[in-house]
Amino acid sequence: MKLCFGHRRAYGLLVLASLLACPPFKADTRWLFSDATYSGTTVGTPPSATSPELDLQVFSALELEAMMTYRKPAEMAKCLHAFREQDVRALGEQLNQAGSKWASVAATIPLSPECAGTGEPQTLVQFVLARIATTATEMAITEADTVNGGAHDVYNHVRTALDAIATLLRNTPTQEQETQDAPVLAMSGGAANGAFSAGFMFELLTIRERILRDQNIDGTGKYRFSALVATSVGALIAQILDLYFVDSKADLSPTQKAFVKTTCEDYWAPNRPHDACYQGGNGGVDVATSSNKSCFDGWPMSASTQDQLDLGLSGLDATTRAALFATRPRQMCALTKLYKYFTDDDEETLMCVESGPVTRLVGVLGAPTANFTRFDPMSTNIIAPVLANFADELVANDTPRVVVSVESEDNQTVGLDERTCVNMPSSGPTIALAPVGTREYCLGAGVMSSAVLPIFALGVRHNYDGVNPHGTCGTWFDGGLRSGFPVYRALRMSRPAIDGIVADPRNALRVLAVGTGPLEGLPNTRPTNAFAVLLNTISQMSGQNEVAEVTLAQQMAIVRDQEILEMMGGARDAAPPPALDDDRAISTIYVPTETPAYIVAAADYAFDRTLMRGLWVWGRHLAIERILGQSPLSASATTPSKSTQLFERLGWTGLAKYAAEYAKADATRLQPWLDAFSIPTECPNHQQGRQSAGQNRIRTCVPNCAQITPNGKDFPQYFLCPDNAGVPAIESLGRDAGAGRATERRHP
Repeated sequence: MKLCFGHRRAYGLLVLASLLACPPFKADTRWLFSDATYSGTTVGTPPSATSPELDLQVFSALELEAMMTYRKPAEMAKCLHAFREQDVRALGEQLNQAGSKWASVAATIPLSPECAGTGEPQTLVQFVLARIATTATEMAITEADTVNGGAHDVYNHVRTALDAIATLLRNTPTQEQETQDAPVLAMSGGAANGAFSAGFMFELLTIRERILRDQNIDGTGKYRFSALVATSVGALIAQILDLYFVDSKADLSPTQKAFVKTTCEDYWAPNRPHDACYQGGNGGVDVATSSNKSCFDGWPMSASTQDQLDLGLSGLDATTRAALFATRPRQMCALTKLYKYFTDDDEETLMCVESGPVTRLVGVLGAPTANFTRFDPMSTNIIAPVLANFADELVANDTPRVVVSVESEDNQTVGLDERTCVNMPSSGPTIALAPVGTREYCLGAGVMSSAVLPIFALGVRHNYDGVNPHGTCGTWFDGGLRSGFPVYRALRMSRPAIDGIVADPRNALRVLAVGTGPLEGLPNTRPTNAFAVLLNTISQMSGQNEVAEVTLAQQMAIVRDQEILEMMGGARDAAPPPALDDDRAISTIYVPTETPAYIVAAADYAFDRTLMRGLWVWGRHLAIERILGQSPLSASATTPSKSTQLFERLGWTGLAKYAAEYAKADATRLQPWLDAFSIPTECPNHQQGRQSAGQNRIRTCVPNCAQITPNGKDFPQYFLCPDNAGVPAIESLGRDAGAGRATERRHP
């Protein structure tokens, strides 16, 4: 049967006939398959020699080599600006031919006056320049193998990339040497499973806060991370931690005081109100307590009041909270945000649902859509308010933040660096979503770009990637599609733990990597339809813990140190650490295998208090173990006798001797919750009530995206393409750019 009135109507008839089981209509999936295969849409072409897409490709590769923590980043920026493309080419080709003698050749690189005056050890500067030249040449060789004149094209874009990197370095705030030498924090994606990493960081930082207060220690420029690198939900947590690391001594503005009071301090009220969906509509699973030991059936009996629940889940009593709000309001507000969003929140705060039939996903029975939810409410409710009040301070603090995103139209994995946003004007202290070109917009677009998962949510349309000053339009998705656990990027941002490069090379830890799932991964049920296969595949792509990336980073840490040592004229490290010694460059935190499977496996996009509190509790528990030095390797006979306490390994030696006391007290308060969430199974009635409550929340409380319009105050403008932004080459083919952009603004 041939349908002659268009494929979309053909799909509609196919769906309609299938639903009605119409015998005369012999429909199958060939219409869908044929139209998808021979779609008639413009086919993308590789970037041309002058294409801005090649700028982004070269920049994305070289920033991994050059964006290290430097003593004087502005001086290193001058060095990169003086590194000419012809020198990059000549040096890269020489290094490429050197093979195993790479380090020997790199050690002979002559430094320009700009590079000799960076304040860095000569060997470190030579190493960075050699890595830049090697990477650029490898790209050029690959391009030359496939495109006539491709090598020349790559080298022509090196200048733009190095200048963009130099700009980021010039925008780097001043750091104390102790912070420069500190490890980088890397956090993985994982949607609701992010409650585990949030709980881990909450425990670590609340102990830090209490020690600083009780011991009257000045933590300015100390006891922190040199940078934050994160993907997906990790990017959301990283923004909160960015607020945490703002200077605690600066006075709050009147607007900031009001924000801290109403959204953070008042949150802890023992009689705080909850929305109608809090109790699940018809089961009360979010308020029930239970003494059942055979299966999980509710919160522990010690959580019979809100105060008791907060004390057990946070470890902070009302007196301690009040004291921290009085002396360190930004820090306590950030910790409150972590607590609220990962123990006491749900889907209605984060997402909206697209209206119309599901068939819109394949372009029939309604306007086509590429997603069935959007995260506009997350932008409005969580991201934008913090940025409206603290964006200026976030980019000025001494902890640079990078979030990972994938620009799918150009097929690039990009680290979106907050330093790109430094020189943009501020939109001012308002809760309304920021307009294009402002610092708040730039920061918000970065977080959202790292968090939106294909099909689940709408891709971000416009972003500031550090290359194009007006930003780039494309389709930006969750960085987990390529880099679910950005440990390798975090390592490259850290200073090598080598004598002469860091003050104390005994602090070997370069990256603390906090994941959101078990190392072994999780089994999945066999999908029964194509849509389930698609969603499951996307979830696995973004949610896996990227063991390979961690392993690559571990190996690169060894190679980096060996190459630099050889360049210094010394022998390569002949005494590697014992095989089972965790005191090495990268320490990875995974959800323990003892965590009940129903908690870890069921979370994903179920922002459910039972599951998220369970993961939060296990995150805090693991932090307590690490602070006490009770990792499984501590008891290993092959582990040498030395400190395994996390505070020591982080280089927070001034706090380490006090940490165990607080960790033990927290463990006692947490124990009833840990006991409850150690029960292997969930009671059937509780599971049924919890699932019913979740369905009720989504069906009755999650807003409809149709209520949020492109011109409304709750619609993030980075879902649209502004007129002055760059666009991928494929979008410029066969259309008038102005008319096309106008259409995009009407149909995001």
